[in-house]
Amino acid sequence: MVGTPPELERGTGVPAHVQIERWLLDSIDRGELAPGDRLPGERELAGRLGVSRMTLRQALARLESDGVLIRVPGRAGGAFVAEPRVECDLTGLAGFTEQMRRAHLRA
Repeated sequence: MVGTPPELERGTGVPAHVQIERWLLDSIDRGELAPGDRLPGERELAGRLGVSRMTLRQALARLESDGVLIRVPGRAGGAFVAEPRVECDLTGLAGFTEQMRRAHLRA
């Protein structure tokens, strides 16, 4: 479950949706939210944060586009924490023939 929502700082030049994104990312990093966990509903979360649903949706949409959340429409849907992506650089990966040649063997 999501911890205590932050007190959003007004007039700092940092938009509310960015503060919400940072809070949710920090909650995931601290382990308060694990992959597969469901976030509270939009109405409840927006009310706890003291923002409009549109502002909350903007933060959730950004996190969804970054692959941090998965949003599922419908009654049984909601926003869920996504499995972390494994980033792997495959540009240096050699094929079988190249590996054999490097090992001084014939393919």
